[in-house]
Amino acid sequence: MCLLRKAAEAWEKLLNLRYDMVFGRKKKSYVVSLSFERYDFPHLVGMQYANDVDFKINSAEYYGEKLITAILSGRLDPKRIEKSKNWDRIQKRLQVLVNLQDTLENGFSFFLFSKAKVPRYSKIDAEYLIRNNHSGEMFFVFLDKESGRYFCKSAFGSEMDYSRNQTPLTLLYKCRVEGENKEVLFQHPKYVADTI
Repeated sequence: MCLLRKAAEAWEKLLNLRYDMVFGRKKKSYVVSLSFERYDFPHLVGMQYANDVDFKINSAEYYGEKLITAILSGRLDPKRIEKSKNWDRIQKRLQVLVNLQDTLENGFSFFLFSKAKVPRYSKIDAEYLIRNNHSGEMFFVFLDKESGRYFCKSAFGSEMDYSRNQTPLTLLYKCRVEGENKEVLFQHPKYVADTI
């Protein structure tokens, strides 16, 4: 199965989930309720880098939040994206999204993010940074807040460690929410959970 389709399927599963997390540093807590929307997907997979690809359908049929439906319904052939001159760049993004749920549920480091602290110039402006610790591959997910919700702003694999020089936070509490069901995935022994 092609990587773009795998990423669409993985994101489709995340649409029903929310991760409520609490992090701490120096007696200050940071509450993040991470949710997922269809309209976040196109930028994350790198469609902006695939403008050299003819998907053989009108772009209005796969623009924005319609992309996942176009892929999963078969209207858009996801293998066509592999013809992009930017495939290497896109492929790294897709791999992150395929593994995102596993990373969120198993192993990651969390940082306050400042683009001014990145070792070289970066356009990324985000509040937080997630570094994967679970799969052995180094990839990063940048989180930001809009309209009261935290979302994945960017995600990619990189040789450069974007977490270098950033402020690490300690995970105190992590809960997966699916509809009315809540499952605590982690709770620090010294943390008393409040209702998020």
